[in-house]
Amino acid sequence: MSEEIQVTLEYRGNKTLTVGINFICNFVIRGYSKLMEKINSVQTLYQEIQAIQSEIAKGESTIESSAKNLKIVEDNTKTIKDLTKQDFFQRRFELITIILEDNNVSKEEFGFMYEFDFWDRQVEPPEIINFITKCVYKDASKKKALVEL
Repeated sequence: MSEEIQVTLEYRGNKTLTVGINFICNFVIRGYSKLMEKINSVQTLYQEIQAIQSEIAKGESTIESSAKNLKIVEDNTKTIKDLTKQDFFQRRFELITIILEDNNVSKEEFGFMYEFDFWDRQVEPPEIINFITKCVYKDASKKKALVEL
């Protein structure tokens, strides 16, 4: 059986709360993997846009490369918008609520954690991903030890 870990979430106003996590279902693991794929794709596209902007700012682009770069920026921007549609945020929230429910996090005590608005307005995006990541990888050291046997 999995051991319980304590996961601390930081949110607005330097507040924290800690919840016990002892179960993560395969649905959450698959959803997390898809979520991270999208995040990594967005980061790669954004870095490419930044590199082009830096090249332009330094005056290192020609007319031909500027036209090509403009097309890349437009395409990357469109792709980023497609990857981060509202369903991205809803799916991320769905993973959170499944984690909370599966681990019997009290709706009476922590009801606000079951509200989309809390995660959208009170928690910074990196902290949301950090929370989900800690939950998904809660048994990582134990699994590593089993592989090493």
